[in-house]
Amino acid sequence: MPPTVITAGHEIQAMLTRLIAERTPLSVFLPEAGAPFGSLLLGLDAARRQLLADALHPADGHRRAAPGLPLHVVTRLQGIELRFRTRIDAVGDDAYRLALPRELDYRQRRRAYRTRVPAAYAIGARLHADAGEPRRASLVDISIEGVALGMRTADAPAPGACMRCAIDLPVGTLEAMLEIRSVRCEPSAPGACSVGASFAGLGHEQQRLLGRFTALLQRRLLRARRQTSP
Repeated sequence: MPPTVITAGHEIQAMLTRLIAERTPLSVFLPEAGAPFGSLLLGLDAARRQLLADALHPADGHRRAAPGLPLHVVTRLQGIELRFRTRIDAVGDDAYRLALPRELDYRQRRRAYRTRVPAAYAIGARLHADAGEPRRASLVDISIEGVALGMRTADAPAPGACMRCAIDLPVGTLEAMLEIRSVRCEPSAPGACSVGASFAGLGHEQQRLLGRFTALLQRRLLRARRQTSP
């Protein structure tokens, strides 16, 4: 599937903060260098709009480092590919200051079949943070691994956020923890956005509930197709 391009500053910083916290290895591509070099993100200076990165390795990469050098960074965050472009602002003995990227490519892969939910079903969902009122959403599709939700832009959480979710399925309420994976604004519908999220593990009962809903939805869709067929 095509990448989600993240351009909102707070979303970019949230994603980069996760890379820092998890000490995620980076593959760094330099101009005219065939193989990538390794590095890590060490910190984020929001006031100066800079990242602190570990020195490139092998050492040949560090010898090439210079202020103004453009970098293409590729990494994986929990199995999902993340790419961004930056440049070196300053070079130290064993670390660099990098310009904060203006956008991230978030290449989410779907490994499980997702059941598309027709808008006419109007299945609601509620996202709960640690405090405050729940955020309202509508279910767009669902699988054993996660969901896609439709939300208003003002209510959308940032990628990387972990939230409790309750989805009002016709066969019962499915409650689970979600990790927000992507947020994409809809140009054709100002004020609306699509939110992709993965379940942080479903218990057996929740899996059975999801299975019953999927079977019910498939029966209804099949019956509707038969009724409209000539």
